[in-house]
Amino acid sequence: MKLLSKLTTFGLAATACVIAYAQSPLERPLIPTVLECENLRMENDGTDAYFVATDSVILTGTNLELICDKLEIYIKKDPNTEATIGDLESIEKMIATGNVKITQAERVATAGLVIVDPKNEQVILREDPVVSQLGSSLTGKEIIIKRGQGIVIVPGDKENKVRFVGPSIKDLGFESKKEVKIGEPETEKKTEATLPTPAEAPSKPTEVSPSKESTKEKTKK
Repeated sequence: MKLLSKLTTFGLAATACVIAYAQSPLERPLIPTVLECENLRMENDGTDAYFVATDSVILTGTNLELICDKLEIYIKKDPNTEATIGDLESIEKMIATGNVKITQAERVATAGLVIVDPKNEQVILREDPVVSQLGSSLTGKEIIIKRGQGIVIVPGDKENKVRFVGPSIKDLGFESKKEVKIGEPETEKKTEATLPTPAEAPSKPTEVSPSKESTKEKTKK
């Protein structure tokens, strides 16, 4: 019973460490790893160990919360090393299936199937995988995340296109801020010629000087 208890503790602790592959740049305080489920089965022959938790599975640990319907852990001890069963190096594979949701700080990953592969230092998400973080989301047929390398691989094809949705950015258009009506070209303003103001008519009739003939007639009289 002590052996099983020890294996369970080591195995779950290693599980938390491996699934938390998507490491945050900040070191987080270590907290105990807790596994809750409705059913748990463990098999061990001293070299190989197998854990399977089913129904309402919740695994919590340092910077990790994993929820799924079924969690399987495969552990194999290398006879050439002194590592005990349950050490991180001895975990060969972990498989989480059914409504898988992994939460790590601001990052959330969901999928129908998640495979943790410590040997190749990668995590594979399949069956409608979605990885969301800080207002962005990444979806595809399959998402492969390389541990500690900052590499995410999303293979796709014509029928299974990769989709990345990011936060909004500023308008990068080159249009002027002035309102421009399409279809109405701007015309040059025509300057109307200013006509001179006509002179005002005299208020009194102009006096006409008498002609020479009229002066002569007055002299004869």
